[in-house]
Parts: sequence; structure tokens; C-alpha cells
Amino acid sequence: MIKKINIKIILFETIALIFIINGLQRLYVASQGAKYDAIISRNWEKLESLTSLTAGQVLANRADWTFGFLITGVLVIGFIN
Repeated sequence: MIKKINIKIILFETIALIFIINGLQRLYVASQGAKYDAIISRNWEKLESLTSLTAGQVLANRADWTFGFLITGVLVIGFIN
């Protein structure tokens, strides 16, 4: 049997995934807020006192978390369907 592709469900799941990833990114940035404040204000001494990571490593960690959120979201939606 050939199943029809339901575009409405695919669109809804894509939008839901975007909202989930955005919300999880906000939680991550909120938990690391002092580091991001130091990076935005370019206060490198404050960043060094908070962590041993450089600004590039902090931003790379955010990219890693975003990729992890994306993979997790896709897997969860895949298991639900």
C-alpha cells in the first residue's frame, strides 16, 4: 500500500521542532548567562575568571548543544510517529 504524504503534519512537526530548539537554546544561554554577558561586553578578564575556555570555545559549545538539541528533537519526533 502506498501512503499519502501529509504535508500539514510535516509542516506542524517542523514548526514544533523549531520552537523546541529555540526554547532549549534559551535555557542553555540563560544557564550560561554570565559567560555570554562577558563575551558581549568584551570583558575578557571577567570571562577568564568565570571559565578557562576562550570565547570561541564557549560559542562552539553552544553550536554543539544546538546540534544535539536538533538530533534529539528529530529522534523524538521520529519515535512519536
